[in-house]
Amino acid sequence: MKYIWVKHKTGTEDIVHQTMFEDLLARGDIAEFYRTSESRWIIPGIDRTRQEGAGQYVGPERRNIELQQTAVPSQSGSEHAGLSL
Repeated sequence: MKYIWVKHKTGTEDIVHQTMFEDLLARGDIAEFYRTSESRWIIPGIDRTRQEGAGQYVGPERRNIELQQTAVPSQSGSEHAGLSL
């Protein structure tokens, strides 16, 4: 589970679950949140967030492990017989 440190517009600070964070962000209730990957506070509406410009992705699914595993050919020698690299 992922938790995010936020500063509410009311001035209070909190650590919230990602699901609650997304709801608060969508409602505009967050003044700032801490992005650990950048080691800094992010201000919605000024700094870029996922919500901005987010649309439906059109294209192949690249994150699904099961799809990746079925797309990779087996490495057994019998399937590659007769092929030279």
